[in-house]
Amino acid sequence: MTSDWLLTLHLCYQPGEKTAPQNVLEWLFENGCLTEEEGSNDRCHYYSKSMDRPQSDMPTERALSELEDEEGYLRLWLDGIQLTFQNWDDYDGVPQLPYYTFKIPKRELKVADPSENEIWKVNTVLNLVANFADKTEVFYGFGDFPAGERASDRQDVDALRRGEFEHIFWFNYFSEPIVSEIGREHLLDAPGERVEERPSGAILLVPYLNLADRSDPHPREVEKYLEIYPP
Repeated sequence: MTSDWLLTLHLCYQPGEKTAPQNVLEWLFENGCLTEEEGSNDRCHYYSKSMDRPQSDMPTERALSELEDEEGYLRLWLDGIQLTFQNWDDYDGVPQLPYYTFKIPKRELKVADPSENEIWKVNTVLNLVANFADKTEVFYGFGDFPAGERASDRQDVDALRRGEFEHIFWFNYFSEPIVSEIGREHLLDAPGERVEERPSGAILLVPYLNLADRSDPHPREVEKYLEIYPP
């Protein structure tokens, strides 16, 4: 199955703890998205799940109100990178927890070009999404390159709360309760190009940053280190 998305990152919350769309948009404003400053590359389009055709160039104020009233998603540009923020839960390959999704189209990152600029773009996306996770108290975040999850990748919610996983993905965000179950030092010593403790006490784990080379280290190496044996 083909996809227009290069990266799909899901951020899951505990039941009843999913931050409201309005708070999400306020956070995006505070972090430089949707600034609409003259000469800026940051802008916004809004799309409704019920629309037959996408609606482009919607004023930001209207996009805010639309997102509150119905399921939709926002197409954002930050530092020239397009992100799509989705505001509905389909649970396709996602744990049965409320969540938000950020998607990055294939055309935004040149996988065949492992230049410093492309790796900078990857880190820009990671910084934005990890900061969002910190600020909105995400319980568990995950996502893959290339985009798309199989039904068999679904993580069991009770197992997540015990710090148990069936898979490690390209993007992994473990909240402080999960970190406590697995072991802080053990996680921080895991193989990966970006393994860091966040201000929230969560840990971000990304095996590799160069999307053109998925071999070193591979998520399977992290699974072996954490003694995870996928079914």
